[in-house]
Amino acid sequence: MASVLFLLSGGTGLAYEVIWFKRFSHVWGNSTLATAAVVASFLFALGIGARQFGRLADRVRSPLLWYGLCEIGIGFLALSIPFEIHSLLALSARISSPLQGQPVLHSLARFVFTFLIIGPPCVLMGGPWPLLIRQFT
Repeated sequence: MASVLFLLSGGTGLAYEVIWFKRFSHVWGNSTLATAAVVASFLFALGIGARQFGRLADRVRSPLLWYGLCEIGIGFLALSIPFEIHSLLALSARISSPLQGQPVLHSLARFVFTFLIIGPPCVLMGGPWPLLIRQFT
């Protein structure tokens, strides 16, 4: 049963990533660098989550309970993302103009703001794999 839940969780994570690509394209545009900001934020946060929850998995009594808490947290945080992206639209207009002549800073700003929004649920998405490994080994 846990493997089926993990499969569904992974599919949902990929669906979130596609949805976030579309949503952030309204904020940053459809450039390669804008897409890279979303991919980099997603993967960076997954790595942070896997590392942190990997450490935690060795110390908790019930990794499966923590797995469930991660999934609940992902759901709640994902619900807030449309509102956060909407508020980012106004900020995007303010930071894009001054940074147009500085592509490195512009890309870095995109990454930072994207990470601040999708980072928390993606950190939680990185947690289930080490927790399940600990549960069943």
